[in-house]
Amino acid sequence: MMKVEEFFEQYKQYVDSVTSETARVDDAFAKHYQELSELLHGNYARLDHAVTGLTGEAGEVADVWKKVKYMGKALKARAFCHEIDHLDGIIFYDKCVRMLSPDEINAE
Repeated sequence: MMKVEEFFEQYKQYVDSVTSETARVDDAFAKHYQELSELLHGNYARLDHAVTGLTGEAGEVADVWKKVKYMGKALKARAFCHEIDHLDGIIFYDKCVRMLSPDEINAE
């Protein structure tokens, strides 16, 4: 049986063989980040945040649809309202009037 250390070393070698230098080396990533930021007139962080958020939301929608389509779960309006809220820029924290204190959470 392969030792854990051997497995991770082989996996690291595989990942390195299929990954760009920019994704493997911090200095290369930093240089590429700076180039992209200049190309996007200082908007790299904003674009990166938007792309990450959109892919996360797409995953949530796909998960709801998968459960309905393949697992026979009920199609609930609440799930779609949740996603529509995201499209309108509303997040969970916006729905909270206030956060509960630890004492309130632990109270019966």
